[in-house]
Amino acid sequence: MLTRCRNLARRATGAPAGAEYAQVEATIVGTVADESKAVLPGVTVTAADLATGRQFTDVTDVRGEYRLVGMQAGKYKVQAELAGFAPSVLSEVELLVGQNATIVFSMKVASIEETLTVSAAAPLVDTRQAQVSGNVDRRQMEELPINGRNWLQLSTMVKGITANQITDTSTPNGSSRTAAFRVNLDGQEITQETSVTGFGQPGISRDAIAEYQIVTNMFDVTMGRSVGLQVQAISKAGANNYSGSMYGYFRSDKLNAADAYTGKVLPYSNQQVGGTFGGPIIKDKMHYFFSYEYQREPNTIVIGPSVYRGETITLPADTFQHYALGRGDYQLTPKDHLLVRGNYFDWQNPHFFSATTSPTRGAERFHHSNFVTGNWSRVIRNNLLQELKVNWFHYQFINAPLKDGPSSFPEFIFGSITIGPNWNYPEDWNQDHVTTTYELKWHKGTHDLKVGSELHIEKDAGWWRARSRGQMFFSTTPADLPQRVPLAQWTNPAQWNLAGLDSIATRFDIYYAPGDDWTYDVPRPMYAGWLGDTWAVNNRLTLNLGVRYDVAWKDFVSPGNKETTLIINNGFNVQDYGYKNNIRDLSNVAPRVGFAWNVTGKNDLVIRGGSGLFFGTQGGNQAVDAQLFGGQRLIVASFQNDGKPGFVQDPARGATLNDVLSGKVPLPPQTISVIQPGFQMPSTWQSMFGFQKQFTDVIGVDADLVYYKGYREDEQLDPNVFYDPVTGFPKNPSRFGRPNSSYGPINLKASIGYSDYFALASSFTRRYRSNFQFGLTYTLMFYKHDTGISSAGYGSQLLNPFDVSAEWARSSEFQRNTLNANGVWNVRWGLLLAGSFHYGSGNYSTITSPADPLGQVNGARRVLADLTVIPRNTFRQDPWQSLDLRVSKDVRVGTIKLTGMAEVFNLYDYARFNRNTIYGNALFGQATSSAGIPRTGQLAFRISF
Repeated sequence: MLTRCRNLARRATGAPAGAEYAQVEATIVGTVADESKAVLPGVTVTAADLATGRQFTDVTDVRGEYRLVGMQAGKYKVQAELAGFAPSVLSEVELLVGQNATIVFSMKVASIEETLTVSAAAPLVDTRQAQVSGNVDRRQMEELPINGRNWLQLSTMVKGITANQITDTSTPNGSSRTAAFRVNLDGQEITQETSVTGFGQPGISRDAIAEYQIVTNMFDVTMGRSVGLQVQAISKAGANNYSGSMYGYFRSDKLNAADAYTGKVLPYSNQQVGGTFGGPIIKDKMHYFFSYEYQREPNTIVIGPSVYRGETITLPADTFQHYALGRGDYQLTPKDHLLVRGNYFDWQNPHFFSATTSPTRGAERFHHSNFVTGNWSRVIRNNLLQELKVNWFHYQFINAPLKDGPSSFPEFIFGSITIGPNWNYPEDWNQDHVTTTYELKWHKGTHDLKVGSELHIEKDAGWWRARSRGQMFFSTTPADLPQRVPLAQWTNPAQWNLAGLDSIATRFDIYYAPGDDWTYDVPRPMYAGWLGDTWAVNNRLTLNLGVRYDVAWKDFVSPGNKETTLIINNGFNVQDYGYKNNIRDLSNVAPRVGFAWNVTGKNDLVIRGGSGLFFGTQGGNQAVDAQLFGGQRLIVASFQNDGKPGFVQDPARGATLNDVLSGKVPLPPQTISVIQPGFQMPSTWQSMFGFQKQFTDVIGVDADLVYYKGYREDEQLDPNVFYDPVTGFPKNPSRFGRPNSSYGPINLKASIGYSDYFALASSFTRRYRSNFQFGLTYTLMFYKHDTGISSAGYGSQLLNPFDVSAEWARSSEFQRNTLNANGVWNVRWGLLLAGSFHYGSGNYSTITSPADPLGQVNGARRVLADLTVIPRNTFRQDPWQSLDLRVSKDVRVGTIKLTGMAEVFNLYDYARFNRNTIYGNALFGQATSSAGIPRTGQLAFRISF
């Protein structure tokens, strides 16, 4: 056979963008023509997975078009065959998660037996989809250095991502709201949404993730329940060849520079060890993959609250983690494929502290998760594909005060510091859901249609001893607080001096549970349906049309609660704030439209744009709060300072739960949580306009203007205060009382917040070729505003409950400039260099008032004694910079590869600090502790075969 190499594959459109057919799968479409450019019907086009042997086949239609759908990310051999013509072969093309690739074959009449070998790479331009997204490919997953090896940290390499650091309790877009993002693995959602993101997400070993895609704007109609972004990851899978690895990563203070604040090298140790193994059970049909990892981090933390004026204390902060994943793939028939995967995650943080808060707030924290997925796909015929996916997901988090700390002490809330364990500890939260998704994908003429539905049955249950120890509120912070509560005596309240605080104490809140029953149980069924069409209007213009509908049927229903009436006339309005059943938002219809214009017809320049509506969900806290703290389950007591001596020592004046239940003591004013009737799901109207340009087979650029307007975002406010028509603020309830004297503060959940965002997201890509790849992303944020959803979210209240617009200001997530670069260079002789650079110009935080003239409880303390309001987020935090490098060397011994690695994070030891933000404080703006890591080293090894 004579083989001739020709560059016959035309530039193929496709990008790290949303899949035309599904959010995880890749697609190859194209045409086949002869040398005269006449299209060829009847050509058999086959793509074979080079790792597993799995094949995808189609036959060109009368227009010479073919499409290979439902493909997994990976490397493929693609071949076009027709009797009388020489076969045309693309020997290797790599598809990324969600990628659309257009590959055009040109076939030659066979005068002798020959094969035309095509040389081309996966394309960098997507002529079929309008969305803003980026991919983290397999080489980046394997080679780029990550401090802590959290795979989501690499999402900072994606354009439009402006988070500076991503941990197990933070998100790629920096938001604390579950409505703002979704994490999906192998096409199924694995997002913890029973509470805010600070309580963690399920952990997965970096070595178990193959690659992933992040869509930051205009994501596909098959993706829902997010107003911000979607993470679409795929797990590693077995192949026809047995392969495995054993590895260890080791960090030590011996490799670290000194802490920038203390000037000392802090004790530090971290070890991560694990392994993977996979291979065939039946070649080309059945494969398996397993991974396990253990992480141990006996860490320390330097704590320096600003009120202690430079005094610090160093305490342990250890963490232990276990990760496991198992996956099996079975090609039942040429048309049927089955994927089954299970995950296990266990995270233990027996000593948790924050660098800027009192050590008395230390806690024990535990996260645990299991999830199992089964995906079945069937090719009904070449133009019709169906998928059925079933997923069970469990997530649990437990938080409790430290056993060796002041575990029974109430929470004392001063103007600029809080003493004592968190009010919401101890707690045991559990989220369980089963999700069933069915989707049909049908190619008809110039239309690629998809129709699907999803049933998400969730249950949030557990127990929560919130405020069981009580909360004491103070109007200001005593100047001698460091002497009253010495850092060295943080574990021993008997050594604290609490005398003389009665004059600044305002009130004491405590919850009682009859029968000591603190349990909650909230079912949360959700339903979704969608219809989408990728319509090739002509060979240059493609439209993306779609509509999605979501409904969370019981998200705002608290089982066991009865409807009540609670009329409040606060001088601003008169409303009923009682509990109401059947609060449902049934209006979540989300239309979306986009276009992609192949400007030259050569698949190298695309102008794209689109606009659409996107709905998210609220966390489970609203219905849980109303069930536990709605005044029907728990006795919610609020004791105002009566002006008599000894209030701080005995605010209830000896009253017990039995005294209250028996009527011996009158029921004190209650503090309750209520969901506002008419509460709606948050939404964003997103729009984008941009272009993609491919210059060579390996170089491409793109840029997109992105805008969104957020509506119906969650806020919390207290309507049980009197309105002051002179100032427009609420009157201080400690002086003027409350409109309904039977109640204390009312925590009203309302969907009245709003936001906006406008940015330019751009990227430069130099794909892997000649042993080198490089990527650069830059996001210029013009503005990002909100009404406090970032800071007023759960646990905080609006500054002014009568005017939400008073909160409208720069978002704490705003960062003007975000720049990221990464590269991998396979030098020679088994030597590899890889690195990444991150720059963020700095987020903003709010300057707090040392006083509380309005008698606010959980609100941002931003009002001075003369009622001057401090605007939100006016203090710019220190910028971020970090240069991370890896050097690795491979040595082969037979079929075994031995790899040694040395990594350095924050190479030039850039320092940034947490700073004092208390208005009028003598140390305002000065550093209180380090906010970043010093230069840190890591040594590692890997044994693979």
